[in-house]
Amino acid sequence: MICKNKNMEKSFSLVTFILALACNLAFAQTEIKSRVDKDKVTTDETVTYKVTVESSESFIPQPAFPEFKDFAIISSLQSSQASWGKEGAKSSMEYVFVLLPKAIGKLKIGPATLKTKDKTYSSEELQVEVVQGKRMPDFSDDESLPKVTL
Repeated sequence: MICKNKNMEKSFSLVTFILALACNLAFAQTEIKSRVDKDKVTTDETVTYKVTVESSESFIPQPAFPEFKDFAIISSLQSSQASWGKEGAKSSMEYVFVLLPKAIGKLKIGPATLKTKDKTYSSEELQVEVVQGKRMPDFSDDESLPKVTL
């Protein structure tokens, strides 16, 4: 009699696990966020722009990043993290861009977008105010800047 109860407990645990996994996959959630470290800088300073994608899906495609027309990309990096908890598996990707302003004024950074098989997600549009610093970098020849691609 004891063996039957233990086998039933194992079966119940396995069924519960499979149902939890199926629910997690059925209700996969994805979120994309963007932020800057400073919303006001001088022409002498850089802005760090970060895009974070969190998802319970097993594969996260790379997002489409905004056109940084008013900024020069000085450097970039990406990192990833995966975890397993009560809610199931969760993956996180972070993309970081160090930007140098090319102009003065209220500069906009458009949203980053992420397309999955079922839906398109967008982050927020951001604004950075740039005021004159000690010098204004000359970006008439962008060839002097490092070219960065992900």
